[in-house]
Amino acid sequence: MTAKEVEKLASDYENVKNEQLTNQTKREDAVSRKQKAEQDWEEQKKGNAYQKLDSLISFERSDNLQLYRLTEAEVEQIDEAVERLHQQLSKVELHLERLNEQIGKDTISTEQYESVVVELQQSNERLEQLKEKRTNAQTALEQLIEKHERYTELETLCKEYEQKLSHFEELERVFRGKEFVDFLAEEQLVQVTKHASERLHTLTRGRYALVLDSSGGFMIADYFNGGEKRPASSLSGGETFLTSLALALSLSASIQLTGEKALEFFFLDEGFGTLDSELLDTVIHALEQLQTDHLAVGVISHVPELQERLQTRLIVTPATAEGKGSAAYIEY
Repeated sequence: MTAKEVEKLASDYENVKNEQLTNQTKREDAVSRKQKAEQDWEEQKKGNAYQKLDSLISFERSDNLQLYRLTEAEVEQIDEAVERLHQQLSKVELHLERLNEQIGKDTISTEQYESVVVELQQSNERLEQLKEKRTNAQTALEQLIEKHERYTELETLCKEYEQKLSHFEELERVFRGKEFVDFLAEEQLVQVTKHASERLHTLTRGRYALVLDSSGGFMIADYFNGGEKRPASSLSGGETFLTSLALALSLSASIQLTGEKALEFFFLDEGFGTLDSELLDTVIHALEQLQTDHLAVGVISHVPELQERLQTRLIVTPATAEGKGSAAYIEY
């Protein structure tokens, strides 16, 4: 049985006990008044009621006794009140009996009850203290969460500033001396090499690609040998020409993109004599693709096969010993 149940039973018991004592007092008073009234009535019948009452309460006039005489209706009312009190007393006794049955053998002494009440009060005090501590802890937690959110915001902002500072330090290092120029040249070289590699890959039918080593030198990746990298100096004459052509085309495209004036004419001077017929077809096809409405490609060559493939030709004849000067004319 819990302390609250004990406290409630004890309270109910005290209430019933007090009600029983009150009803008992009322009942005794009513009985006493009834007995007194019956006694006075009997004495009145005997004819000496006035003398006895006068001797008891010292009335100056015996006629006043009639004022305290109970009528039959009043006597009946008192009897009814006594009966109601008996009924209430029976209910209280029955309720008390039920309480005793509920309590059973789990009775406690007054000292035990008082001890339980003290413990209950102490528990309530501790409960209030814990509630106060919980409220304070909740407030502290909310403040801590707010501070953590602010800390997270500041940490994110700090990382952003650290990144910006790193960029500024890098810019400071780059702008120092000629490092900025070297940096731009290196970035430009990377882009030119990337585009040249794509062109070389096409010109060589997927065999070669151009890459940079750690020192900025050119290396050849041979995909017919598992992507093995080797120096550009190991290429044959025709392969070297194709590599140079790829670099030249990539460089010209870069100039075309970054220059203020559009690049409208592009010249290739010789180098075609080292190509076999198959590679020559590949180069001519690439040059035909390169030529557009805004870019004209000029080829300087003594190779008849190449001259025949060109749609428009500017023929230059050298001066003769007879004194005839050089001449130039266009063939379509």
